[in-house]
Formats: sequence, structure tokens, C-alpha cells
Amino acid sequence: MKKYPDGTDWLTTAQAKYERQDYSGAIADYTQAIASYPQDANIYYARGVARHRLSDYAGAIEDYTKAIALNPQQVEAYYNRGIVRHHLSDYGGAIEDYTKAIALNPQDADFYNNRGLSWYQLGDKSQALADYTQAIALNPVDAQLYYNRAYIYNESAAYTNAIADYDRVINLTPENVEAYYYRGNNRYYLGDKLGAIEDLSRAIELNPNYTDAYYNRAYIKSELGEHQSAIADYNLALQLNPNYTDAYYNRGNTQYQLGNLAAAIEDYERTIALEPNYVDAYNNRGTVFSKQGDLQKAMDDYNRVLSLDANYIRAYENRAYIRSQLGDLAGAEADRQQVQRLKKLN
Repeated sequence: MKKYPDGTDWLTTAQAKYERQDYSGAIADYTQAIASYPQDANIYYARGVARHRLSDYAGAIEDYTKAIALNPQQVEAYYNRGIVRHHLSDYGGAIEDYTKAIALNPQDADFYNNRGLSWYQLGDKSQALADYTQAIALNPVDAQLYYNRAYIYNESAAYTNAIADYDRVINLTPENVEAYYYRGNNRYYLGDKLGAIEDLSRAIELNPNYTDAYYNRAYIKSELGEHQSAIADYNLALQLNPNYTDAYYNRGNTQYQLGNLAAAIEDYERTIALEPNYVDAYNNRGTVFSKQGDLQKAMDDYNRVLSLDANYIRAYENRAYIRSQLGDLAGAEADRQQVQRLKKLN
């Protein structure tokens, strides 16, 4: 082994530099060590890890691949190469590497978890779910494993199962903000609105800047008829994110429920300013204009909706009413007939 003047070998200094997070220096010394021991798989693996740390993904894959060629039983080389491939969106390649790692060591929960992440990216939720479940069987005290599986359950509309997993996450990590947030969402999907508010409130308590938690809590409060409290939450969400289009839109809806028509119009206009093709905002603003007696503005908004979405049934119904009020009976009838045609198609 080549040595420095003080007698220290390249490999020892490389490892010391790596531990000091001097990854470039470690790579240089690992390269010197490889010159002395070109058949040592462990040195290629170690240099690959250092390259990985520096986001030299091509170099890391090259070293992991060399390590595997020299030692096909180098399980960590397969695993780490899988991580890099996943990062580079080569999910199929990542799955191949994780599968090989599992074949060499079927008792490592991380191998199954990471393969599950890659299966998910490929859209195979069934395989992802199976891998997360196996990972949990191997390591039942890792909160992240339950969290990952809960996410699959949530997307598969298996809300009861998702809640059970989020319960486990919270038991293991009682201040896990995301677990409260997503459990709250799943409770809402199951109709437990009060339970949802409880969880969202806990998420906000843990993270007072959680914009989406304020937004979702506001939405639920509005459904429960707690409109003033809902507006307060929408206000907080908009303080945190002044470009939150949906928050303006739904605050507008809530203002309408309270009879604050001018405020509702103002929120719909902010929605449209941020997203000019937001058809629901035009439709609802048209409804407010209609309620105010400004039929032409209402007509303009319904026309705008239908120019953006020719199948928007509610806009035809609303425009039919406006046309009848304006004396355009033939136009009103044409809109009503279009409503019937669209309903038959649906």
C-alpha cells in the first residue's frame, strides 16, 4: 500500500477524510488506494459512497458497479446503486438492484421499503404495498414504514387502513405533523369532520405555519356552517401564502354563504387574477352578480365559463335563467336543451 511520508496509508487517510466530510479528499485518497489494490471491491464501494455524497451519480454508479463485478455478494453496493438509480428516475433499475439486495439479505427492512418507493413511482401500488408490509414485519417500530404504507392506502381510498397506520405513526412519533395532517384528511373522507378538525388543529399547533392545514380546516368548518371561523382560517392561510388560489375561491364561497356579496366578488376576482381559466370562479361570480341584479355581468361570466368548458352543465342552467330574465326565451330554451343532452351523456 502506498503511504504518505509519515507512514499513513491512503485507505486510512481516505476514511478519516470521509468522516470529516471532506469527500473530495477522500475520493482522491481512495483513488490512490485503488491503484495499489485494483481488485479490492470494498475500496470501489467506499469511493462510490463518497461520490454519491457529492452528487456525482454517474461516478457513484460506476464505482458500485465495479464493486459488484469484483464481489457479486456486495449487498450494500446493490442497495446504494439502487438508491442512486431511484434518484435518477431509473425506477426499473432501482427495483432490480433492491431485489438483488433482498436476495442476498432478506431480513433488511430498508431494502423492501426502498423497493416499495420505486414500485410506487412506477405506478404499481400493489407491489409497493406488499413491500411496505414486509418492511413493517421486519421492523415494526419504524414510523416511516407505516407512514409510507398509509400514503398508499390513502391514494387507494382505503381510508380506514390509512388511519390505522397514521395511528401507529403518531404512537411512535407523537409530534409527527404530517401524520396528524393526513390522518385528519382521511377522517374527513370517512365523514368524521370533527375528528378531522381535531387532527388538523393538532398539526397547526405543532406547525403554526402549516398553510394547507389552515385551508383544509377552513373548508371543513364551512361545511359545518362555522363560516366566520372558516374565514378566519382562510385568512391565516392567505397570510402565509398570498397566492393560494383555492383559498381565495373558497373564502369567496364562504362569504357568499354569509351574504357578504361584495366580499365574495372580490375573492372570486382575486382567484381569476391568479388563475384566469378558473371556471368555477367565473360561474360563482356570475351567481353573485345575478343575485345583485346585474344580469349582464352574470351573462358575461357564464359565457366565459362556457368558452372555457363547453360541458359545464351548471353554467348552461344559470345562463338559461339569465336569458329568460332578459327576455331571450329562445336562447334560454336552447340552454335547457343542452343541459338535457349533457345529462344524458353523463
